[in-house]
Amino acid sequence: MDGAQIHETCQMILDDFWALNSADVNLVMSRAKRGFYGQLFGRIDGQIIYQWFAEYFEERCEACANREVHVAGLHGSVINRLSDETKAKILELWESQRRDKSKDAPVCDS
Repeated sequence: MDGAQIHETCQMILDDFWALNSADVNLVMSRAKRGFYGQLFGRIDGQIIYQWFAEYFEERCEACANREVHVAGLHGSVINRLSDETKAKILELWESQRRDKSKDAPVCDS
C-alpha cells in the first residue's frame, strides 16, 4: 500500500466507524497481528484492513446491545420488587412535580 491508499483507508475507517476510539484501533491492530481475523497470505490492502474494523465494530455493537438489555432487565427486576403502594406513591410524586412545572411554564399569547 502506498501513502495515498493508506490515507484513503484511514479516511474510510474514520467516516464509517466514527464511534471507535484509539483503544479500539489498538485492539483491532493487535488482534490482526495475532491472526484473530485470519491469515493474510502475504497480502494486505485497504479492503482487508477495513474488514477488520467492520468485524470488530459489529462485535462491539452487539456487546453494547447485550449490555443494554441486561441493564434494562436489572431495572425491571427492581421495579417489580416494589410494592403496589410504593409504586402508587412514586407515580403520585411524579405527577405532582409535572403539574408544578406546568404551572411555571410561560404562556404563549398568540
